[in-house]
Amino acid sequence: MTYDEIGIVVSRLVPGMKYEGCFTDNTQVWKDERPFPSQEVIEAEYLVWLAEKAKKANIKAAEATYNTAMEAGYTDDNGITWYCNERAIMDLAMMVILNTLDETEPVYVLSLSHGVQELAYVQFKALAVAIGRHAYGLRHNLWGAILNA
Repeated sequence: MTYDEIGIVVSRLVPGMKYEGCFTDNTQVWKDERPFPSQEVIEAEYLVWLAEKAKKANIKAAEATYNTAMEAGYTDDNGITWYCNERAIMDLAMMVILNTLDETEPVYVLSLSHGVQELAYVQFKALAVAIGRHAYGLRHNLWGAILNA
């Protein structure tokens, strides 16, 4: 444990502590009326602080993985990569739910890799479901990583 870390831990144990000098180079002089925490208490709190720090890092890494996967899109069996961000998912869902087109009319969808694609409504609906399931699977992985962080 570095002197800086000792300072952080002591400040968690004694909020608003009063001292002169610096923890960084171990020149601090305790000026607080409250007692300086014992080494055992400092070590126990240090372990708690490290666990909290690790959990935050794990959550941040899980969120970065999720965001990268969402930005990468969804690649179908034909090798076309489709947008898979939250706005795209909402647009797909709204189109499926609010569709007033004749099911024989084509639907135009913007892909990440092949520009605008013309799909039959049945193809579009199947694509919307596949992209939604893909996105939900990514989010499920994120939630699991956060739960287990």
